[in-house]
Amino acid sequence: MLNQRIIALLNQLIHSDDYLAVNELADRFNVSRSTIYNDIARYE
Repeated sequence: MLNQRIIALLNQLIHSDDYLAVNELADRFNVSRSTIYNDIARYE
């Protein structure tokens, strides 16, 4: 099951018209860069 952060992260990526930096995503979700990388890798 997807947690709310991952759903929000995937929505950000899907609906973005531009490049999103991992640092920016980490700041938006108050998590580390590693967490963002792990979340994305989990659903590639």
